[in-house]
Amino acid sequence: MTTGASDGAGYAALHPSAATREFIFANDRPFTQEVAAHNIQCGKDPMCRK
Repeated sequence: MTTGASDGAGYAALHPSAATREFIFANDRPFTQEVAAHNIQCGKDPMCRK
């Protein structure tokens, strides 16, 4: 797949592994909420790599 120079605009959705999701959910709720907020914003931004 060929992409342009601006592909992703410098950020992308976060997709942690199942083990990482389980760990941060149990041990770092504020970070879990930040990941969720980031992915929600990414979903709204057409320049964010999904």
